[in-house]
Amino acid sequence: MIRLLLRHLAPLAALLLFLCFALPDLDLPGLHYDEALEAATPAALLLNNQPITGINNGVVQIGGLRLPLMVQNHIGAAQVYAAMPFVALMGPTTLALRSMTVFVGALTLAGVYVLTLRLYGRTAAAAAVLWLAAFPSFVFWSRQGAFVTNLAPCFAAWAFAFGAGLLGRQRSPASTRRSALLAGLFAGLAVWAKLSALWLLTGAGGWLLLVWMVQRAKARINWMPRRQPMVYGGIGFLIGVLPIILYNLLFGFRTFAAVSGSASTTYLGTSNLDVLGNLRTRIVQFADVLSSGVHLWYLGGAFPDTLALLSVLLALAALLGGLIVRAWRIRTIGARQPDIWQRDLLMPFLMLACVLQSCFTISALWYTHFAIAVWLPAVVVGVAVRHAVPRPPAARQAVPLHQGGQLLQPGGQLHQPGGQLLQPGGQPAYRGSWLRWGVILALGLVVASHAWTSAHYLDALRLTGGLSFHSSAIGD
Repeated sequence: MIRLLLRHLAPLAALLLFLCFALPDLDLPGLHYDEALEAATPAALLLNNQPITGINNGVVQIGGLRLPLMVQNHIGAAQVYAAMPFVALMGPTTLALRSMTVFVGALTLAGVYVLTLRLYGRTAAAAAVLWLAAFPSFVFWSRQGAFVTNLAPCFAAWAFAFGAGLLGRQRSPASTRRSALLAGLFAGLAVWAKLSALWLLTGAGGWLLLVWMVQRAKARINWMPRRQPMVYGGIGFLIGVLPIILYNLLFGFRTFAAVSGSASTTYLGTSNLDVLGNLRTRIVQFADVLSSGVHLWYLGGAFPDTLALLSVLLALAALLGGLIVRAWRIRTIGARQPDIWQRDLLMPFLMLACVLQSCFTISALWYTHFAIAVWLPAVVVGVAVRHAVPRPPAARQAVPLHQGGQLLQPGGQLHQPGGQLLQPGGQPAYRGSWLRWGVILALGLVVASHAWTSAHYLDALRLTGGLSFHSSAIGD
């Protein structure tokens, strides 16, 4: 038991750090109208068996209950049902609703840890969750999770975590079916929770297509996904999005109408035809989300964390630089190396996919749309740390990929026929201790900067109670 706790010390520490900032004064800021409209009020009405009216009257009658399918044309009622146990236990209060969303935030941390552990190894997973735990955008969006629908990124993280389980060593057919079914189910639930989860799914699909095209161009084995996992994943996905399907079939394809009706201009006046202008806005917004700056003004001030943005930029540069160096070694000295770019560039590609797809909106260019991708930068940083701080050889386990029968470690190590363990760059696994400790120190500084910034937002929140539509006066 003690050994198990020590092995998972990093995620436990990350969870405690997250709760230190997520739980205090949880009733602040005031209850936003999205939280009341899309979660709190319907949950209280359902628990008291009172009539409930969904958007476009989108409810289904089961016995004496009228159950909502969606709370907006693009937002499902998942958070209504998730809130019900908490409201039942704690009453129809702000604290009850936000206890649910903080719990969802903790589950997101766990999903990010499992995903990163399976794809990149324990070092990357530890770095990712520690980076994410005190990240102010993640913390304060988790506190008001119904305001940004934080169920969607939670479901998405777990969908990728179960999907990553399919890439491991030889699995039993039953285990493969179960992982595929759960990956599809959680992906479908993410889309039901909020339609923007499609940004991640289409990004993942685009990445798989790109990998397949590169492998085919290199005259490698003609790799294709196995049929059985695809079938079970598809079944799980259909189950997850079933409420959206029913809502559109029964009530006039409202979701599709909302999307198609915004093809040129949204009901709030945002032009979806101004792609370049929207892209510039989205890049600035995503950078601000990373630095936890202006978009959190309603907490009582803005306290940008420039180290957070810098850490992500340096991680991206390190990953790209490392891949360029490895490609140069292959061309110049013919070093035998695995195609680790398939894993290393997955998360940066997903971030890019989210930014690009966010240029189309059915409302306006809100910062909160990036809640679906708020955990991706943490994984990018974790992967970069993993390459600078390799695990001890005894802790490594080979994971076969599809190309050429090579055994590729979660962090990208390759076992050569002679038995020597090499890094992806062809160098011995040992790295200079100065580099390891330098990276660990840098990560610690970034986490400390996150914590300092989150503490300042908490202090401002206690002082002001929140501003504008988030004011504590709403509760009064």
